[in-house]
Amino acid sequence: MQAFFLPISRFLHEGGYDMGSTGKTWAPGVIDKTNRVKNKNMIGKYYNAKKQTEYWKEFQKFLDERDKEKPFFFWFGTYDPHRPYEQNSTSLSGI
Repeated sequence: MQAFFLPISRFLHEGGYDMGSTGKTWAPGVIDKTNRVKNKNMIGKYYNAKKQTEYWKEFQKFLDERDKEKPFFFWFGTYDPHRPYEQNSTSLSGI
């Protein structure tokens, strides 16, 4: 990533935000010229959910543990975009 494209997480961290994450969390990240990942943890403490249906529990842990005097940012990296597409699933769900 070029220097003028800085991830928002950097500004939040520098601004004193309490940060956490769960799910798919590598991005935003930095890769060097040999394709090695650098700066893996750019979005705070990782809360590891065993199942996608339990991400909310990890968010609750974050809320319970965070510094209540600071603003917060929590990265929810869902895998839902990678699930199989089911035709008419939106209308069948009632949305």
